[in-house]
Amino acid sequence: MKLNQWFDTNEHSKQSIAIGISCLTILCIAGSILLDQIALMIVPLGMVLALVSIYRFSWVYLLFFMTIPFSIEIYLPSGLGTDLPTEPLMLLLTGIGLVLGIFSIKKIPKSYLRNPITIMLLLHVFWIFFTAVTSQNQIISFKYLLAKIWYLVPCYFMAVFILKDRSWFVKWRALFAIALTISVTYVVVRHAGLGFSFDGINKAGSPIYRNHVNYAALLVVFLPYLWTLWVDARKQTRIFVALVTGVTILYILLATYLTYTRAAHACVFIMIGAYFIIRMRWVRPAAYASLIIMFLGVSTLFINNRYLDLAPNFERTVSHHSYDNLLEATYKMEDLSTMERVYRWVAGVQMINER
Repeated sequence: MKLNQWFDTNEHSKQSIAIGISCLTILCIAGSILLDQIALMIVPLGMVLALVSIYRFSWVYLLFFMTIPFSIEIYLPSGLGTDLPTEPLMLLLTGIGLVLGIFSIKKIPKSYLRNPITIMLLLHVFWIFFTAVTSQNQIISFKYLLAKIWYLVPCYFMAVFILKDRSWFVKWRALFAIALTISVTYVVVRHAGLGFSFDGINKAGSPIYRNHVNYAALLVVFLPYLWTLWVDARKQTRIFVALVTGVTILYILLATYLTYTRAAHACVFIMIGAYFIIRMRWVRPAAYASLIIMFLGVSTLFINNRYLDLAPNFERTVSHHSYDNLLEATYKMEDLSTMERVYRWVAGVQMINER
């Protein structure tokens, strides 16, 4: 994968670039020593990253995904926040993706553009743009819109240029599996020091993961890719790879359980059902059934304000420090986090009446 079709790539040019970067690096090292500013060393690193982006942007794409399991959320003095090193890489990849979209739009398969997921994502972005225009605080709303774009371009739209190549998909899957396993091991070892306690999982995941929910989400999202890695290894009779992948799947499942995240645990079982729904080509009937059930459920709650019957007893609706107590409180509708989600939707409906 190259962008260098728009750049001169003869040997003399390459030598000039190498000499230029070397001189720039020496100047930055001297400047950082004399001025006591280590930040100057970012300049040559940025130049190298820019060149790699031009000549081998697929490497930057793989680097971005490999850094996700190690990304740390940083809060800046201005009140802004970012994830390092992933968000700067996403900005870079978004720029590359826009250039590719302009110069290679004819190479994008029409089936990709007509895919329901692509259409839904584009409608999603358009709706965010519409609500940003009509927002009471347009600065914050448009920041959210821009952030949404630089998430979607690298994570979804650039895949048509890179992951359509089977060899790159295999590399992406294997490298991400290695990076995730290392990150999970870091959390598990720290969690073991805290006795694998329910209260200790958030502390064990820091500073990489903001909370146990983010950690669990990353694990369950990648589980299907690990499964395909195992299936492919078995088909190709690569016994060692299949064995290692199988052990890794069990390890990730154990780590998922130790996150003590109800949604992640439910997702593992939902994935099994989803596999058979997709395999048996029942996606459309399942989607219709889900919409009908959701509509009936919501309608039932709002008839005569029945949702008020679910109002929890504030003396018993508290945060829990034991996973067993949390599960018990969930089905009794006495869990704080569960009920706050119900009332967010109620608040959203009432806000429509206001504006």
